[in-house]
Amino acid sequence: MWIFRKKIDQLNQDSLDALEGSKNKLLKKLFEKKEDADPSLKKRHPSKLRTDTLSKQFKKQLDDLMKILSQSNTRYVRCIKPNQNKKPCEMDSINFTDQLLCAGVLETIKIRKQGYSIRRTHEEFVKRYLNLYPNISHKIKIYEEKKNFTEAAFNMWENLAEIPEIKSLLNVNKKYIQFGKTKVFMKEEIKDILESKLNNIKYINRIQNNFRRWRIEKKVMKIIKAIRKIQAVYIGKLFRIV
Repeated sequence: MWIFRKKIDQLNQDSLDALEGSKNKLLKKLFEKKEDADPSLKKRHPSKLRTDTLSKQFKKQLDDLMKILSQSNTRYVRCIKPNQNKKPCEMDSINFTDQLLCAGVLETIKIRKQGYSIRRTHEEFVKRYLNLYPNISHKIKIYEEKKNFTEAAFNMWENLAEIPEIKSLLNVNKKYIQFGKTKVFMKEEIKDILESKLNNIKYINRIQNNFRRWRIEKKVMKIIKAIRKIQAVYIGKLFRIV
């Protein structure tokens, strides 16, 4: 049994123009423009005289989709089932591994590690790791006025590269970080070291802040005790006089 499928796609514009210009009367009649045969159509629907081909429609829709994606921040969550029994607080490591392999997550991680997955503008790089190299903090306003943090990013990296962990990485392979015209491209290893150093500074700052607060509170409590003692002595003298 033969099944015939009707082709609903339109001919492209070049083919239509060639057939319309044919010397054969039958072909010319078959592919005559609708608006030429009936001038009223031209007045009614001037923008819909000829439909686009399916390929043109698909291309237009794809272009529209890419515009929307470029203007939006893509977010997605990949869900993994902890177990096949749908029970709470039950983790199946074998099931986890199978899902990660089938979903291609591990391959994605490998590809991400091979490239420069961390990309920050020069300004973001400088302001993010300013606490690791505060010597240029007094120049931040100058860079902001110039709207150019390239020099600051290079100066900062020259000093950050002296961190022992980073220095050992760069001795093996210097392609862990690259500087572009507007962005800094880093691998996960460099980013992890810098972030760990930032966290250490945060913890140190927190300890220092708590120590200062404790010291000031101690002084304030001494002053309050002294004031209360003076008040008690003064009130006692008043009652003795009375």
